Amino acid sequence: MKKSINPVFKKLYQRLMVEGIIRSLLCGFIVGFTVNFMLAFSFWAFDARNFWLSIVIGVAVGVIATVVFYFLLFKPDEKLIARRVDRLGLEERVITMTEFENDESYIAQKQREDAKVKIGNVSIKSIKYKVSMITIILCCVTFLVGSSMTVVAGLSETGVIKPGSDFIDDIIPPPKAEPVELIYEVDMNIGGFIEGEPIQIIDKGQDGTTVIAVPDDGYFFIGWSDGYKNPTRTDKEVMEDKLVKAQFMLMEDMEEGGEGMGFPVDMEPPPNAKPTDKDIPNDKDSDQHHAMAGDKWEETNFIIDGKTFYLDVYDEYYKAAMEKLAANPDISPELRAVIESYMDILLS
Repeated sequence: MKKSINPVFKKLYQRLMVEGIIRSLLCGFIVGFTVNFMLAFSFWAFDARNFWLSIVIGVAVGVIATVVFYFLLFKPDEKLIARRVDRLGLEERVITMTEFENDESYIAQKQREDAKVKIGNVSIKSIKYKVSMITIILCCVTFLVGSSMTVVAGLSETGVIKPGSDFIDDIIPPPKAEPVELIYEVDMNIGGFIEGEPIQIIDKGQDGTTVIAVPDDGYFFIGWSDGYKNPTRTDKEVMEDKLVKAQFMLMEDMEEGGEGMGFPVDMEPPPNAKPTDKDIPNDKDSDQHHAMAGDKWEETNFIIDGKTFYLDVYDEYYKAAMEKLAANPDISPELRAVIESYMDILLS
């Protein structure tokens, strides 16, 4: 059962209750503004949205803390009132009265009567509100930093100032990524050129830019030195230096059946190159090619595997390639022009 306050202490209890509420509010404000500051700082530092949540949560925590502080620490009771009254010079009469309130001896009764008379003579204004200066200072400081940080978080969210992550990067710059080098060359510098950036320096793990191997007139692209067959390439997530070469073949080599890389028409073979049986004309082979190629035999020798007239085959591929180009809108105009030029060269 809840114990009631002695009627003698009623007028003093009200004053000390107000003091307890004030002290609880100050401590609750300290806790609430501290939480508000921490949340607002987090919103600013991590560029988060809805900074106003720091205000709502801070107020809620402050109210809860105020109630807890009052009922656990600052709610007045009879002993607290007695100690405060005795400090006015009553020589512990009141505290003694509370300690022996159930003693019915003659001395105890006389002491209680004497204490009641003394308490009746005490002015309520003589009991001053007791609030720690440190508590007041802490409340002011947390209010300033909490409200200021909330304003900063709000300005950051609206784009007026930079978020904390940008400030941190300015103060402590991120470690520089290790650079890697991408080099695209034409094999032997013969047969074509690289469209795009032939030398690229990028951060490790990043993607390179797109390059295209474009053949010169009389040449066609056969592949890259690393085995990639598409003339257009974009190297992804490059982790180390890389050198790749675009390889081109002279059209005359294709006309001779596609065997070997051959030599460009304006270049002499190396001095140590020895003639082979294939380099020596053979009338018998020539007659055989005439017979197998039928009436499409020409001196240009446009023959595949010795019997198929390759212009017929490439004409079909040309038509198929043009149909795919027309049906694919994602191909860039530059790449479309390269492909059309390449196919035209094959049929020229």
